[in-house]
Amino acid sequence: MHHSNAALQAVLTLVVFLLGLGALREPEVVERPGARVAAGATLEDLAPLAGTWRGSIPGNTGEALVEEIWSEPLGDTIVGLFRWIAPGGSTSMVELLSIRAEPDGVVLRLLQRGATLEALGNRATAAEDGPVRGDAARELVLTGAHEGQWTFSARDATEEIQRVHYLREGAERLQIRVEFSEVSSRSPLRFELRRAPDQGPQDEK
Repeated sequence: MHHSNAALQAVLTLVVFLLGLGALREPEVVERPGARVAAGATLEDLAPLAGTWRGSIPGNTGEALVEEIWSEPLGDTIVGLFRWIAPGGSTSMVELLSIRAEPDGVVLRLLQRGATLEALGNRATAAEDGPVRGDAARELVLTGAHEGQWTFSARDATEEIQRVHYLREGAERLQIRVEFSEVSSRSPLRFELRRAPDQGPQDEK
C-alpha cells in the first residue's frame, strides 16, 4: 500500500510538471477592448467594391431607393457616395464615404448630409425607418477581408454604428448590412444592391 501511494504521488508530480511546461509554452491570451484590425489588408483587397450599385428598401410609408457608388483604389484612398431616396422621389440623405490606408489599418469614414449638404441633426430627427443621421464623420476600421467579404468595425463600443459588412456576390450583386450598438433600439439595416446598367456612351445609329 505504501508503494502504491508513492507511485501515485510520483505520477501527480509529473502531471503538475507537464502542465507547468504547457503554461510556459502557451501563455494566456488577454483580450483587449476595441476592434481587431485586419492584418495585412490593403486598399487593393477592396477593389471589387468599385462601381455603381442600386436597390430598394421597403418602409412604413413606401419603398425607398438607395444608391452606393465606389471608385477604384487610387493613391491611398477609395472614395464613395451613398444616397437615400425617400418614397416620392426626394433625397433624404447623401453620405460621403472615404476608405483610407493608414498606419494603424484601413479606415472607413462616412459623413451624412441632406440633399443640399446641410447638417441633418441628431438621430431623433430621423424617420423611424430612415437612414442613420449625424453631423460628425463616423469612423470604422477594417477588421475582416476575405474573398469578397469585408467588415468594418467601430473602435468604441459606444458608437451607434458598430459594424458595416459588405458581401460581393458574383459580378452583379452587393449586400450591405449595418449593425448598431446594444444600447440602440435600431434593428440592423440590410441593403440588397445590384450593379447599375452601363451608362456609357451609346453607339451612333
